[in-house]
Amino acid sequence: MTAAGGAIRRWRRAAVGTHRKDGLGGNALHSAVLAQLAARYGDWAYYKSLAPRNVLDMAAELEGRKRNPSLD
Repeated sequence: MTAAGGAIRRWRRAAVGTHRKDGLGGNALHSAVLAQLAARYGDWAYYKSLAPRNVLDMAAELEGRKRNPSLD
């Protein structure tokens, strides 16, 4: 992972974590984090196709629901 990729992942993780602590979940969490991401990264190539799934993946990871094949 590149340095920029790691920074984005940490930022996304913090954004999802903050909104989860505020009691958001599901569609409300997804919309809130996407709004934050769009303000910062919305003009990046592939943002519209990758960001929605990345937010869902991060939420699943923080909730302990994301499957990690390397640990199976």
